[in-house]
Amino acid sequence: MKHRTFTIDTSFELTQATTRVPPHLSPDGGMLAMSIQPHKREPEPGGNQSYTAHGVPKEMVGSRVLVIDTTTGDVEEPFPDASTSWGAQWSPDGTTLVAYVQHESQTCLATWKREEKNYRLYPHVFVRPFFGFEVPQWTPDSQSLVVKLVATVCRVVAI
Repeated sequence: MKHRTFTIDTSFELTQATTRVPPHLSPDGGMLAMSIQPHKREPEPGGNQSYTAHGVPKEMVGSRVLVIDTTTGDVEEPFPDASTSWGAQWSPDGTTLVAYVQHESQTCLATWKREEKNYRLYPHVFVRPFFGFEVPQWTPDSQSLVVKLVATVCRVVAI
């Protein structure tokens, strides 16, 4: 996990927001989650026309979720350095961030606890979003998620 301060120079280093992935503001307005990726992405070998061999949609290759403190400008990368992540959404209670993450195996669901600043991967939850706007959806009680799975069936997953 990396930590730095967000400045105008940082915005030029970010390169670009990930295609069609909306940023998401925490319920208290204190944290902004957004996905970024380099302008020039190297294609990953293998996979099919739409996904990499690890289940990352081609448009999301190289994406990284950033969490920006809206007061201080501090930036954190909540998921492992050698991963691809996108589609982050804050829970309604603001305590947990969920995103799609590909790290060392197939793309799965992952969470990041805001206070503890630690992440957890759910490698048994093989997600299969295609468009950037197909983000995980929390239930109002912040206890479960609705995500698009590999079998292309939506299912509620308890976290």
